[in-house]
Amino acid sequence: MLIPLSQTGFSGPSLLVCAAIWLFFAGLWTAGLYIARRRYAKYSRVLQGAGVDWPPTSSLA
Repeated sequence: MLIPLSQTGFSGPSLLVCAAIWLFFAGLWTAGLYIARRRYAKYSRVLQGAGVDWPPTSSLA
């Protein structure tokens, strides 16, 4: 976001636009983490119900 700011100047409105864009993408990233963790938990329960040990324990340890 520094490139558009350096081209337009560090004025109040341009800072607000860049902050809004940054917050939007931060929200998308947070939503992606939330969805991924929910899916991981769901599939972990499915695998445990099927008797699958995942991730497999290392036999070398």
